[in-house]
Formats: sequence, structure tokens, C-alpha cells
Amino acid sequence: MRAHHRRSIALLLSLLTCAAAGLLDETRTASATTRLRTDSRPETATPVTSPIPPSRLQPILAALPKVAWPRLQSVLHDPSTYFYDHASMQPSYQETGSPGGGARDNANWHDLIADTGSSDPNTNPEVGAAKVYDETNKHWRFPFAGTAGVDASTNFATVDFVQLPARPDGSVVPIPISTASDSLHLWWQWQFPNGTFVGEVLFITDGTNLLPCEVRVRVRYPGGWATNVYRPFPEAASLSAAIKAARPSWSSTPSLAALVAQLDGGTGLSPLHLTATGLPGTFDQAGFLDPLPPFGDDDLVRTLLTTTTFVSAYDAVWRQSSDGSQQAYAASTSDTSLSVVPSSYQAGIVAVNETSCSRCHQTTGQELANWYPGLTLYGDVWGTDQIFTFHVFDESYYPDLDLDMGNGVQDNRHMNPALVSMGMIKQFDSSTDTGPPYYNRQ
Repeated sequence: MRAHHRRSIALLLSLLTCAAAGLLDETRTASATTRLRTDSRPETATPVTSPIPPSRLQPILAALPKVAWPRLQSVLHDPSTYFYDHASMQPSYQETGSPGGGARDNANWHDLIADTGSSDPNTNPEVGAAKVYDETNKHWRFPFAGTAGVDASTNFATVDFVQLPARPDGSVVPIPISTASDSLHLWWQWQFPNGTFVGEVLFITDGTNLLPCEVRVRVRYPGGWATNVYRPFPEAASLSAAIKAARPSWSSTPSLAALVAQLDGGTGLSPLHLTATGLPGTFDQAGFLDPLPPFGDDDLVRTLLTTTTFVSAYDAVWRQSSDGSQQAYAASTSDTSLSVVPSSYQAGIVAVNETSCSRCHQTTGQELANWYPGLTLYGDVWGTDQIFTFHVFDESYYPDLDLDMGNGVQDNRHMNPALVSMGMIKQFDSSTDTGPPYYNRQ
């Protein structure tokens, strides 16, 4: 109730006293800048160490696939690559509303929401919250819940990675952090330096084993992000050929014969339309899936996923109808047995290119009030610089969102000390961070 009361009173005061809010804004901005300077980078950075405990990280690294792009292959096996997952870096958003503020994990977002009793989402935060957040599962609603394409899947795991570009002396080029504000909000913002690799490896869970099935990667350049996805079989024909090579007697095995017939055919695609009903304008896509019949041969699936070199699926069409009017961009399966994609995989309606991927990614850091004005004080879509999963905050401060920073300012944002010590993040400096290797940094 304390948090609910605080935000209700804060909204009233902020709307009635603009001058006071402006003064508070100056105080909060100064406080945030001081903390950025206090958490300054050491002169000598330590080697990059991933936050995933070794007992979990080693099986992940051992299960990484071989990819055809040598640069990405190097990134995946470079000691300077920072691997993380949702357990080691919690999905987090910024609680930017005045007078409080800070960073917090997505899973506890709804705890702060006030309910005024109205049915109007423009004035009652609770009504707007129900449209953007899944309280039962403790995450944002589609399309911001997590990894795209697996909203209906049950047998998958993901790991994320970041590799920052290196200087001639081998140290990494850090991510600069700055602040921005208006009379009601204070944001921490960061932009990844040019040449940064940010990616995600998608695994199928096979008991306690991990089977790689996809590598997604985005590379920062001055004009934006270059996007690609690497899969073992970007087209159905390549999977068909692999099955025939690995199982020469495939035609006498009923399950494989049925599978190959579908892979080689021009029918069997199923329509799917996904739309972000609670977050209008973020995602609305109609397309087709190709639900594969069961392999009936788990050993074959394991062999195909662990020995095949993953190649680019950029603008690739997985399979299309005979007349070309229906296209799927990835395999799917409605069966729960082992396959080359997770169960109920839905990415087949989305082509792999920058236009497709940026639709959701460009929304990072936007205020939830852009959809429902009643959520003015309740923060932003998680992430910034078009990357959802990575954040720069010290999570040990999350339990105390109302941390008193002095001068009437409540804000728990502090830089992650591990990222600081490794030289991965720093305070933005306008004298050094506006040109190469950075971009558009003002």
C-alpha cells in the first residue's frame, strides 16, 4: 500500500505543481549524475567474466553450435564474450515516475500498481496494467514477454551474450551511460558502441541436455543494428537432404517418409495471426506455419542439431505452397516429441531481416503511458538502445525502490559494480563519446 499511495499522491502533486516538479527534476538529475561519477570505471579493467555460475555456464558453452560466419563463431568462443541469462541478469525495467524512480525486475512490476476503481485505462493504472502485463506469469504481455517465437513453447532454454569491441590494447570499449529527464521522469540511457555483438542462443531442452537450434545476432553500426539468425536448416529442402543422407533407408520408415514428403511438398502450411492486443501498434503479423510431423527418431534429431553447421537464414523462405501464395520462414511443430525446433514454435510467420526484428526492438525504453496514460508513473518497456535483455543496474538495490538519495530524491539506480570493474560500462563523457566508436551521442 505504501508504494500505491506514494504514486497516487505523486501524480496529483506533479499535475498541480509544475514548477515544483521542475525543481525536483533538477535535483534528481543532479543526484543521478553524481552516482554515475561515483561509480566510475577503474583505470585497469579486469577480464570479462560472465555472471552465470560455471556449473551452469560450462554445459551451455559445450552445447554451442558451429556457425558458418567465422566472426560470429569467434565471438561465441571468445573469453571476452559476456554470457548471461534471466537468472543471472534479471529482466528489468526503469521505474521513472516522479518523485520515486529507479530500476526493478519485471517480475515484481505489478506490485506497485494503484487501483482507483475506475474502468478507464486512461485514468486507472490497474486497468492499463492488465492490458500490458501478465500477472499470473509475472512478465509483460506479447510481444514483450521474452524470446520471440516461443510464447507457446515448453521445451526451450535461452542464453544471451554481449561482446563489446576491443581497443588496440585489448581492453573493451565501454557502454556509456547518461541521463535524460522531463518534469515527471528521469531515465538512465545507454548506447552500445559500434561493433558490439548482442545475441541469443536458443536451445531445445532434451532431458538435462541442451540441443542448439538457433543463434540470433545483432551487430551495432552507426546507422542502427544489422540483424541475422543462424539455423541448421534455413530451408525445408536442406533438412530433407540431411535426413536422406543420415538415414538412407528413410523411405521405409513411415514417420521419416511422412516427414520428407511434407518437406518436399507444397501443401500443409497452417495460417497464424498474432497481434499485440494490449499494446496496439507494436506487433501485428499474419502468416503461415509449417508444423512438422514427428521424426520418430530422437537420435537423428540429436545428431542433426549437434553436427550441422548453422548458416544464415536472412530473408530465407523455409517452405512455400506450390503456387507461392503461402510462405513460412521457419519450421514449426505441434507435436511434443523431439524436433529441430521447440514445440509450438511460432517464428515461422516472421521473415529474418532488420524490418521484421525492429518492430518490437524499437520500442525498448518507451513509456508505458504512451499506450495507457494512467501508467504515467509506472515506468517503461524494459531495455534500451533496442536491446531488451541487457541492463546496467546493480540488482542488489532492487528491493529498496524508495531508496533515499538525499535532497528529497528517491532513486535506487546504481551501476552494476561487476560491469564497472570489467570496464564494460562507464559514465557518458561528451568530450570522448560522441564520435567513433560511438554514434549520434549528444
